[in-house]
Amino acid sequence: MTIRTFSGAHPFRPACLVAVWQESMRYEYGDPTDSHDDAVDFVAALIPAIDNGRCPRCDTALADHEIPSGSRMTDCRCIPICTLCGKIEAIVMADLVNVHGPEDAALTPLLSCVADWPVDRSEQQAGMDEYRVRHVRPLGTLVRDDDSQLFVITESGVATLSMRESPGGWLEHGFDDSEDQAERER
Repeated sequence: MTIRTFSGAHPFRPACLVAVWQESMRYEYGDPTDSHDDAVDFVAALIPAIDNGRCPRCDTALADHEIPSGSRMTDCRCIPICTLCGKIEAIVMADLVNVHGPEDAALTPLLSCVADWPVDRSEQQAGMDEYRVRHVRPLGTLVRDDDSQLFVITESGVATLSMRESPGGWLEHGFDDSEDQAERER
Protein backbone atom coordinates (compact mmCIF):
# COMPACT_ATOMS: atom_id res chain seq x y z
CA MET A 1 0.00 0.00 0.00
CA THR A 2 1.28 3.48 -0.87
CA ILE A 3 0.63 6.10 1.81
CA ARG A 4 1.51 9.68 0.98
CA THR A 5 1.61 12.71 3.23
CA PHE A 6 0.93 16.31 2.31
CA SER A 7 4.57 17.28 2.63
CA GLY A 8 6.47 14.00 2.17
CA ALA A 9 9.41 13.80 -0.23
CA HIS A 10 8.31 10.21 -0.96
CA PRO A 11 5.56 7.81 0.16
CA PHE A 12 5.72 6.44 3.72
CA ARG A 13 8.69 4.13 4.24
CA PRO A 14 8.89 2.11 7.45
CA ALA A 15 12.69 2.39 7.31
CA CYS A 16 12.38 6.16 7.92
CA LEU A 17 10.36 5.52 11.08
CA VAL A 18 12.90 2.90 12.22
CA ALA A 19 15.73 5.44 11.78
CA VAL A 20 13.95 8.23 13.66
CA TRP A 21 13.01 5.83 16.50
CA GLN A 22 16.66 4.86 16.89
CA GLU A 23 17.72 8.50 16.84
CA SER A 24 15.12 9.44 19.46
CA MET A 25 16.31 6.62 21.72
CA ARG A 26 19.89 7.90 21.44
CA TYR A 27 18.85 11.52 22.03
CA GLU A 28 16.18 11.13 24.70
CA TYR A 29 17.52 8.18 26.63
CA GLY A 30 21.23 8.11 25.78
CA ASP A 31 20.82 4.57 24.45
CA PRO A 32 24.25 3.79 22.97
CA THR A 33 23.41 0.22 21.96
CA ASP A 34 22.38 -0.91 18.53
CA SER A 35 18.65 -1.09 19.00
CA HIS A 36 17.72 -1.93 15.40
CA ASP A 37 15.68 -5.00 16.36
CA ASP A 38 13.77 -3.00 18.99
CA ALA A 39 13.12 -0.26 16.44
CA VAL A 40 11.84 -2.77 13.89
CA ASP A 41 9.53 -4.30 16.52
CA PHE A 42 8.23 -0.83 17.46
CA VAL A 43 7.53 0.09 13.84
CA ALA A 44 6.02 -3.32 13.05
CA ALA A 45 3.49 -2.70 15.83
CA LEU A 46 2.56 0.69 14.32
CA ILE A 47 2.27 -0.36 10.67
CA PRO A 48 -1.20 -1.98 10.94
CA ALA A 49 -2.54 1.25 12.48
CA ILE A 50 -0.92 3.37 9.75
CA ASP A 51 -2.28 1.03 7.05
CA ASN A 52 -5.75 1.43 8.58
CA GLY A 53 -5.61 5.21 8.47
CA ARG A 54 -4.64 5.87 12.08
CA CYS A 55 -2.13 8.44 13.27
CA PRO A 56 0.90 6.64 14.75
CA ARG A 57 1.61 9.61 17.04
CA CYS A 58 -1.77 9.67 18.85
CA ASP A 59 -3.49 6.48 17.60
CA THR A 60 -6.54 8.37 16.35
CA ALA A 61 -8.29 7.64 13.07
CA LEU A 62 -7.69 10.22 10.37
CA ALA A 63 -10.84 12.09 9.40
CA ASP A 64 -12.54 11.11 6.15
CA HIS A 65 -10.66 12.66 3.22
CA GLU A 66 -7.94 14.00 5.56
CA ILE A 67 -4.57 14.25 3.87
CA PRO A 68 -2.04 13.26 6.53
CA SER A 69 0.56 15.77 7.64
CA GLY A 70 4.17 14.66 7.26
CA SER A 71 5.85 14.25 10.63
CA ARG A 72 8.68 16.70 11.17
CA MET A 73 10.58 13.99 13.05
CA THR A 74 12.19 13.05 9.72
CA ASP A 75 13.65 15.39 7.14
CA CYS A 76 11.75 13.62 4.37
CA ARG A 77 8.43 14.07 6.27
CA CYS A 78 6.99 10.79 4.99
CA ILE A 79 5.50 9.54 8.29
CA PRO A 80 1.73 10.15 8.10
CA ILE A 81 0.24 11.88 11.16
CA CYS A 82 -3.09 13.61 11.82
CA THR A 83 -3.64 17.34 11.48
CA LEU A 84 -3.56 18.00 15.25
CA CYS A 85 -0.24 16.17 15.63
CA GLY A 86 1.10 18.01 12.57
CA LYS A 87 0.24 21.36 14.15
CA ILE A 88 1.80 20.32 17.45
CA GLU A 89 5.03 19.24 15.76
CA ALA A 90 5.13 22.53 13.83
CA ILE A 91 4.99 24.68 16.96
CA VAL A 92 7.38 22.40 18.87
CA MET A 93 9.92 22.42 16.03
CA ALA A 94 9.68 26.21 15.84
CA ASP A 95 10.71 26.33 19.53
CA LEU A 96 7.46 28.02 20.44
CA VAL A 97 6.71 25.64 23.31
CA ASN A 98 8.75 26.51 26.37
CA VAL A 99 8.37 24.61 29.63
CA HIS A 100 9.92 26.44 32.58
CA GLY A 101 8.27 24.86 35.61
CA PRO A 102 5.13 23.37 37.17
CA GLU A 103 3.01 26.25 35.84
CA ASP A 104 3.69 24.91 32.34
CA ALA A 105 2.57 21.33 33.07
CA ALA A 106 -0.27 21.58 30.52
CA LEU A 107 2.29 22.06 27.74
CA THR A 108 4.55 19.10 28.55
CA PRO A 109 2.47 16.51 26.62
CA LEU A 110 3.28 18.43 23.45
CA LEU A 111 6.96 17.50 23.84
CA SER A 112 7.18 13.84 22.91
CA CYS A 113 9.73 11.80 21.03
CA VAL A 114 8.91 8.99 18.61
CA ALA A 115 9.86 6.36 21.19
CA ASP A 116 6.92 7.58 23.31
CA TRP A 117 4.32 7.10 20.56
CA PRO A 118 1.40 6.74 20.72
CA VAL A 119 0.72 9.65 23.06
CA ASP A 120 -2.60 10.49 24.75
CA ARG A 121 -4.68 12.53 22.30
CA SER A 122 -6.77 14.22 25.00
CA GLU A 123 -3.56 15.46 26.67
CA GLN A 124 -2.31 16.64 23.27
CA GLN A 125 -5.55 18.53 22.64
CA ALA A 126 -5.47 20.08 26.13
CA GLY A 127 -1.85 21.14 25.61
CA MET A 128 -2.68 22.68 22.24
CA ASP A 129 -5.67 24.52 23.73
CA GLU A 130 -3.42 25.90 26.49
CA TYR A 131 -0.82 26.92 23.92
CA ARG A 132 -3.47 28.81 21.92
CA VAL A 133 -4.65 30.67 25.04
CA ARG A 134 -1.08 31.71 25.89
CA HIS A 135 0.00 32.59 22.37
CA VAL A 136 -2.81 34.58 20.82
CA ARG A 137 -1.54 36.20 17.66
CA PRO A 138 -3.16 39.23 16.03
CA LEU A 139 -4.71 38.78 12.62
CA GLY A 140 -2.44 39.93 9.84
CA THR A 141 -1.94 40.07 6.11
CA LEU A 142 0.99 38.40 4.40
CA VAL A 143 2.57 40.43 1.59
CA ARG A 144 5.62 40.02 -0.64
CA ASP A 145 7.75 42.82 -2.08
CA ASP A 146 9.50 42.89 -5.46
CA ASP A 147 12.53 41.08 -4.00
CA SER A 148 10.33 38.19 -2.74
CA GLN A 149 10.82 39.26 0.89
CA LEU A 150 7.79 38.36 3.03
CA PHE A 151 6.14 40.76 5.50
CA VAL A 152 3.25 40.49 7.93
CA ILE A 153 1.07 43.57 8.37
CA THR A 154 -1.00 43.78 11.58
CA GLU A 155 -2.78 46.57 13.46
CA SER A 156 0.42 47.17 15.42
CA GLY A 157 2.76 47.47 12.43
CA VAL A 158 4.82 45.61 9.85
CA ALA A 159 7.24 42.78 10.56
CA THR A 160 9.65 40.88 8.32
CA LEU A 161 8.81 37.20 8.07
CA SER A 162 11.82 34.90 8.03
CA MET A 163 11.16 31.45 6.68
CA ARG A 164 12.99 28.41 7.98
CA GLU A 165 16.00 27.60 5.80
CA SER A 166 15.28 23.89 5.69
CA PRO A 167 11.58 23.07 5.45
CA GLY A 168 12.25 19.41 4.65
CA GLY A 169 9.84 17.23 2.67
CA TRP A 170 9.09 17.72 -1.01
CA LEU A 171 9.48 21.49 -0.71
CA GLU A 172 13.20 21.06 -0.08
CA HIS A 173 13.96 17.69 -1.71
CA GLY A 174 11.34 17.40 -4.43
CA PHE A 175 9.18 14.30 -4.73
CA ASP A 176 10.82 11.00 -5.61
CA ASP A 177 9.02 7.70 -5.41
CA SER A 178 11.38 5.85 -7.77
CA GLU A 179 12.55 3.48 -4.98
CA ASP A 180 8.93 2.78 -4.14
CA GLN A 181 8.01 2.22 -7.80
CA ALA A 182 10.85 -0.30 -8.20
CA GLU A 183 9.77 -2.10 -5.03
CA ARG A 184 6.12 -2.30 -6.20
CA GLU A 185 7.18 -3.68 -9.58
CA ARG A 186 9.05 -6.63 -7.96
